[in-house]
Amino acid sequence: MTVPLVTTTTTTNGHHSPVDPSVAPVQGKLAGKTALITGGCLGFGAAMVQRFKFEGANVVVLDLDTSRGKEEGVVYVQGDVSKEESWVKALQVSKDKFGAVQVLVNNAGISRNAKAHELPESQYDLLISIHLKALYHSVKIIFPHFLENGDGRVINIGSTGATRPRPGFTWYNMTKGAILTATKSLAIEYAPTIRVNGIIPAIGNTNMLLESFGGKKPEASQMGWVMDMIPMKRITEPSDIANAALFLVSDEASFVTGTLMDVDGGRGI
Repeated sequence: MTVPLVTTTTTTNGHHSPVDPSVAPVQGKLAGKTALITGGCLGFGAAMVQRFKFEGANVVVLDLDTSRGKEEGVVYVQGDVSKEESWVKALQVSKDKFGAVQVLVNNAGISRNAKAHELPESQYDLLISIHLKALYHSVKIIFPHFLENGDGRVINIGSTGATRPRPGFTWYNMTKGAILTATKSLAIEYAPTIRVNGIIPAIGNTNMLLESFGGKKPEASQMGWVMDMIPMKRITEPSDIANAALFLVSDEASFVTGTLMDVDGGRGI
């Protein structure tokens, strides 16, 4: 069994104590739910897959390279999130395997580091396709299913690049800003049946970190400027995002929609 991502719990006196990761909950917070997660083979997505599965969810992953998917019991669907047919396939596989889908996480993403006037048009188009066309297709294909079944819980993954931009990532920052605006707009348009929330991570311990350092894993000495931006003095771990996402799609957040949750160690302050 994969070790779950819960690390602490709160005792009656308000202090935190370790959680035994080998003991699954009697009734998981997502028991009986089916979640469709894009980009679920690596990074934040893989952590959400693991966390949701631990809490009892059936999990379907839509990813361009499913060979990277390692979680036992998860259904991996190969596809391109920027293509409508991939969404149709993912929904059909989910329905055939588990029935209705209740949870959608738009997590798949890419990053490009270049001066705004130097980024090739092909890379600009790719950012638009992976971040914005994918969101469009998810709404077009998955939201009618949610409306038909009377329950939808959606998370769109943003970035502090949208709220606290860094130079060299202008077009990435732009697309993430559009995702955050769409999140609020969709929340208004589809309440009360579908809840739509966003998560805003700081730079994370994922493959995207390499993009900020020219494609190479940074040395500890190179991370000083990153830590200077984050009051908590560390980068975002995948488990941070998974735990926040769990709350937002659980029944505990039944009155939460249109929220953009900063999970950034204070970067957004």
